[in-house]
Amino acid sequence: MKSIADYSRQLSLQWMNESRQASIIQSRVLIFGAGGLGVAAVSYLAGAGVGTITLVDQDRIEASNLHRQTIYRVADIGQYKAKVAASYVSERNPNCAMSGLTEFLDLQNLHELFEQHDLVLDCTDDQNFSRLLNALCLVTGKLAVFANAVKMEGQLFVLDPEINKPCFNCLWPVGQPQGDSCNQLGVLGPVPGILGSFQALEAIRILAGYHSALQGRLLHCDFLSYEFSVFDVPKNKTCCHSLCDLDLESDFDIYLAGHVPRIDQSLCESNILVDIRTKDEMRDEPSAFSALHIEALKLAENPHKFLEKNLQYLLLCSSGKRSKKLCNDLLQTGYEVTACRLH
Repeated sequence: MKSIADYSRQLSLQWMNESRQASIIQSRVLIFGAGGLGVAAVSYLAGAGVGTITLVDQDRIEASNLHRQTIYRVADIGQYKAKVAASYVSERNPNCAMSGLTEFLDLQNLHELFEQHDLVLDCTDDQNFSRLLNALCLVTGKLAVFANAVKMEGQLFVLDPEINKPCFNCLWPVGQPQGDSCNQLGVLGPVPGILGSFQALEAIRILAGYHSALQGRLLHCDFLSYEFSVFDVPKNKTCCHSLCDLDLESDFDIYLAGHVPRIDQSLCESNILVDIRTKDEMRDEPSAFSALHIEALKLAENPHKFLEKNLQYLLLCSSGKRSKKLCNDLLQTGYEVTACRLH
């Protein structure tokens, strides 16, 4: 049975009223990424009364997530982030129609999801996916709130799909070197939480019909010095100046190129397959391929105990994120490894 929602504290704000609250309740928000940014954003959006939220993430919860992804527990390790987050939100606000999607989405599926929602949040911190999301927002006319967080800093950008306004590619031009993520450089737990909260704050303002001061502007937060700066993003006249110039297929192909491939027989033919999932994951979702089993943490700590540098290995996990990260680390130390995913 749905509970009686109490939004009295935000309704007490001078700029908020019943009509704006009704707009929030009737809104539909699409969120990509259920990590440190996403769990903060989704929690506050549900608390504010957003009527429908769809959270998309193929990853599973790991122990290393818990210091910053605060809605997850030790007992949740190995489960899908989007499913656990959806259950958490549904308990906090049963009035919110919350769903968690864990499957890989093709371009048609993504396009349909964008059409079905009013606002998009990019909580992935994945530049290739952000470019695809940017193009989809321009084509479907959806506003989006982007954020990233690493070490002790973060950034926030609100995309206005109006064609004369700057977009993600104006801010980070194609070909510009990508910065390292928090997987490589680390991050202090509260930093993505703050940026995710900022994403929720901007989303609530937009959904309530209140002007966002960050549309077409970049907020940079330095949590070492506590200096916050806002920059106007110049519109690049050669960037997406016409919808005819947008090529969703090309952007999707670029995203796929950086995406970990799904396991098949051809990948296994010239490599030794190593399943790096936990025993519980393997029990719940067994693989049809014969493989060595070495959990990711054990392999990362002592690769010399398990791998030989003159052999080629294929590392398997559920979504590809763990196998990709581990491969990046092992490649730097001379091992021949390739990542793949189960789904």
